[in-house]
Amino acid sequence: MRRGLVGNNRTGVFVADEQREAMDGLVAGLALKHDNYVERCWRAVTATYDRQTPEGDFTGKGGSSHMRFWMAWSNHALYLLANSPRYGPHYQGAIQALLPKCRGRWITSPSTARPNCRMIIES
Repeated sequence: MRRGLVGNNRTGVFVADEQREAMDGLVAGLALKHDNYVERCWRAVTATYDRQTPEGDFTGKGGSSHMRFWMAWSNHALYLLANSPRYGPHYQGAIQALLPKCRGRWITSPSTARPNCRMIIES
């Protein structure tokens, strides 16, 4: 994972959705208590949210599906990270700093009616 970018995002047009695999890695790192893996996958979180526009979309290839898939995966992983006894305290400040970006325009999407999409926002 170079500069927090995953897959085709390393060489092509940035697509937020492609960063999802790092969120699966973050969850695996949490479960396995693999410090280096958690840190490397965290870089994908910051690299992606750094590309979020003020409207809530992401630079690169647009489209609400790209935004929604990324937001759902990242919110799930961030919820688990925030509530991890091992990692939560270390990442709490960084997660709190991301909350305004997690809320953005996406929160008004109909897909946020699903409980798993709202967990991090309401925690």
